[in-house]
Amino acid sequence: MAVTKYPKEIFTNIKTKNGGAQTFSVASNLQFDEDKPLAMMSSLSRYVLTAVEKNSSGKTSILIGNIPAKLVPAIAERAKSVLTNTINVNADSSEVATEKPWPVLERNKKICEALELSPTMGNNKGKPFWSIPAEEIKKYREFLGKNAEKYPKNKEIINKLDLFLTASKEIQNKCVSFMKETRSTKDRSTMAPSGELIIYESGTKPRVSQKREDGKVQVYNIKIAYVIGQNYPFNVTITNYYAFVKKTDTGALNVQGNSVCDKVSSIVRMSELDGLAFIKSMEDDAMAYKISFYARQLKKADELVKSNIEQSKKNAENDSDAYFSDF
Repeated sequence: MAVTKYPKEIFTNIKTKNGGAQTFSVASNLQFDEDKPLAMMSSLSRYVLTAVEKNSSGKTSILIGNIPAKLVPAIAERAKSVLTNTINVNADSSEVATEKPWPVLERNKKICEALELSPTMGNNKGKPFWSIPAEEIKKYREFLGKNAEKYPKNKEIINKLDLFLTASKEIQNKCVSFMKETRSTKDRSTMAPSGELIIYESGTKPRVSQKREDGKVQVYNIKIAYVIGQNYPFNVTITNYYAFVKKTDTGALNVQGNSVCDKVSSIVRMSELDGLAFIKSMEDDAMAYKISFYARQLKKADELVKSNIEQSKKNAENDSDAYFSDF
């Protein structure tokens, strides 16, 4: 019979990276909670994430971290929420970028066209005129007027600015407002939004079973994030290192930060579809596990309830016999 190499693997993503290769995989490690049959999974149930990095020189590093199975539904919902919000942002941007009609009057149209120009010198260099106070526009027009004979092109700009400066205050304000509304939002929408949206972060997690001879324990951290604007927006970062770990009075494990060594990180970058498939693989596996064993666990729960009732009756009878024997 052939040996199955990865019997519990539910997801794999392989890609070349900087002349080497990166393999990212997820393995299912689900267990029952014997004391709580209908809880289905014990607190030890987890998904094991592994990133194998092989560089161009042939050196291989393996990074491992766990995601508690009980958190998978919440992680899946968070991923959907992040993706929905990202789509909404893009949709809003597309809507904002839609051109609005110019003011009806031809004169107003020319004023708005003039406001799209920018000074070529001075403190406001490069800024569109619609973003500059009218007094500053007036000063710049006067400056151009002094050199109009020397620089004929200045006359064209002066004529356009005069349309704005000689218009009524009401028309000026309307044209500036129109330009701010249509042009500033358009400028914002054409820029790809950037930022990292956290879907899940494990925090510092010691693996007490992985202890070196020097007493240091392997520690891991997992972060799943959606990075807006990237071709491969789903990023899974696994960090491993070794450090001394102390148990506090409350039983918590405290990593000694000043003892950290051999720190290594791997970032797995996936497309939107691969990222969703990664999270969905855990969600589907957990659901399939629950469905497959639910009838068995329900039967076990019923048996335990029946057993507890019978035991309670026996205890009550024993207590009663003990009570009457005292007389």
